[in-house]
Amino acid sequence: MQFMSMALVVMAMLIFCAGCNKPGSPKPMETLKKYEQKMEGAIQKSKSSDAVMYVTNKVNSFRREENRLPTTLQELVEKQYLDKLPDLPPGLQYTYNPLSGQVGVQ
Repeated sequence: MQFMSMALVVMAMLIFCAGCNKPGSPKPMETLKKYEQKMEGAIQKSKSSDAVMYVTNKVNSFRREENRLPTTLQELVEKQYLDKLPDLPPGLQYTYNPLSGQVGVQ
């Protein structure tokens, strides 16, 4: 994790420095802000993907042990397959199809 943070800092510095002397290039702070926004979006997507995979694994465990799919994701909590549904980034919510067992976010 520390390596990843250091790599991000180095990449940001390179982007910052790359545009410093080129005429007509975007201002370094604008480039850095765009980079930061892209990275934040990637981090949020990664967090939601991790949560979906974790809940999907719990749905599969439920299916193996109960010989059926849960009717709702809340049933995973009620039957103690999960303590609670993992938190998602702001603005996202879980989707669940009880016929297929597919978990997603929107």
